[in-house]
Amino acid sequence: MADIVVVTATFYKEKSDIEVRLPLALETVRAVRAQGLPIIVVDSSPDPGVGVLLRNVGAEVLQQDEDAPGFGNAVRQTIAAGASRVTVDSPSRWL
Repeated sequence: MADIVVVTATFYKEKSDIEVRLPLALETVRAVRAQGLPIIVVDSSPDPGVGVLLRNVGAEVLQQDEDAPGFGNAVRQTIAAGASRVTVDSPSRWL
């Protein structure tokens, strides 16, 4: 369990997405991991190679639930995955 978990959702369908946006996501994962933090990515890209690349730089990659398509559902899924890995001692710690 961790105190902080970084979460994000990705979807790269077009070649331009893979050429421009994917490298930014990979750099984000590297930067998060360099700080010693875990990062969870819910990916719904049709190319399974996207998930492989994200895993190779240190992300935990989950496939988006097929029964709940769309960006909003991907964000909810990734937040739920992150929340399940966070340790919270006491709500008073937040004050």
